[in-house]
Amino acid sequence: MEIKNIKKLIGIVGLISVLGFCKQVKAIDPLLYGQTSNTQKEEGDIFEVKTIINPNNQKIDAIAGRINLSQLSCQNIELSDNNEILALEKPSCVNPEFVIGIKKGTLEETELFTLTVKANDSGFSSINFNDVDILGNGRLVSSAAIDSTFIVNSSSLDCECTNWKEWENQTCGEGSCSEEELLQTRIRTCNPSGCSVETASRCLEDSSCSTQVEIPEKEIIEKTTSTEDQFNREALMANLNRIWGEMTSKLNLTASLITIIVSVGLVFGVKKWKEVKRENKIQRFK
Repeated sequence: MEIKNIKKLIGIVGLISVLGFCKQVKAIDPLLYGQTSNTQKEEGDIFEVKTIINPNNQKIDAIAGRINLSQLSCQNIELSDNNEILALEKPSCVNPEFVIGIKKGTLEETELFTLTVKANDSGFSSINFNDVDILGNGRLVSSAAIDSTFIVNSSSLDCECTNWKEWENQTCGEGSCSEEELLQTRIRTCNPSGCSVETASRCLEDSSCSTQVEIPEKEIIEKTTSTEDQFNREALMANLNRIWGEMTSKLNLTASLITIIVSVGLVFGVKKWKEVKRENKIQRFK
């Protein structure tokens, strides 16, 4: 189970306030399993499988996992109508992952959800619970699960189907595939329509799903950055020219003022010098 699911489990336990401490009982590990009326099915049968948590004498607060179907097609997933059930992540045919909490916890077998499926080709089919985490008293207590296996017999209907077409690539992370897996689908035609499975899908690990480099977006960013740099340089040069012009005007004005002050000073200085000189002459005659 990924770390994000562990965080979800701890979060849902905090949400329903069940972080109490109970006396630990040594017993068989709690487990998750599917329950149905019988394991013998016919091609084309649509049937229900109840998903149940068995605490095995331990208090259970939350369960997380992922549903995987083999030779079965998902029709619907319905959450239990039990008011004590709280779904943080509800499973669906599109997204089979689930994170489910139980208010106040439980020590008894509890139904979580009902899975409705359709039997495809004859042979063996199964419902598997993968990446299971079972939480109790704020800690991981078990990852046990029992797969549900069925024997699908050939249908009594006179059903004729064409050969399967080639697998076609869809997109990464679509349907029940993870982000690192590529969804592939294929189809065929059956007569009468619906007498057997006509659409199949599978998830394959593909390198293109994990290394998606968007070079065009990078080029756009670089061009945008280059344009912004050019605009900033032009704006800076314009501001420098404006400031230089203002400084030059101020310097010219200052120089003119200094010239006027010096000229006035010289005039008064010469006048004063002449007066002093005249007074000195008068003093000598006396």
